[in-house]
Amino acid sequence: MPQIHELMPRVMRDLGAIGKNHTTAATGRYKYRSVEDALNALGPVLVSHDVSTTFCVLEMHTESRESPDERGKPRTIYRTWLRAEVRFHAPDGSSLACVGAGEGLDYAGDKSASKAQSAAYKYAVFLGLSVPLEDGQAADADDGPRVLPTAPLAFGAPIAPPASVFSEGIALLRA
Repeated sequence: MPQIHELMPRVMRDLGAIGKNHTTAATGRYKYRSVEDALNALGPVLVSHDVSTTFCVLEMHTESRESPDERGKPRTIYRTWLRAEVRFHAPDGSSLACVGAGEGLDYAGDKSASKAQSAAYKYAVFLGLSVPLEDGQAADADDGPRVLPTAPLAFGAPIAPPASVFSEGIALLRA
C-alpha cells in the first residue's frame, strides 16, 4: 500500500475541526474560515506525519467588466476563476491530489487571482481532508443575509471543468 494512504487518515484524525473565526469587514455578519486558518491548523499536523504539499494551478480564467459603484460611478471589476490541485506527498514518493475551484473578485485588478488561489487551496484541503465543522456550525447558508452588489454582475458563461478532472478523480477512487 502506498504510504500516503496510511498517513492521510492520521493527518485527518489529528487535524480536528477548524472554526469560523472571522467575519466580513463590511457587515460583520458573515462568518468564514480563512486560508490562514487552514494553513496554521494543517501545517504542524503535516510536519508531524512527514507529509508535504505542493500547489499547482491547473486552469485559470480572468475577465473584467465595468460596473457602477454605490454612487453610480463606473468602476472596473476583475473576476478570476481557477482550478488548482493540492497534492499531499509521503516520504516514500506516493502522493494524493485534491482539486479545488476558487473565484476572486477585485476592483483594483491585482488581487483577484490571489483571492481565487486562496479559495481553491482552502476548499481542496477542507473537502479533500473532510475537515469537520467546529461546534456543529452550520453551512454558510445559515449565516444570515448576504450583501449583494448594487448592480448585477454579468460575466461570461460558467466555465465547465475539462473531462480530465473527472477521469482523474475516478482513477484515484479506484486506486
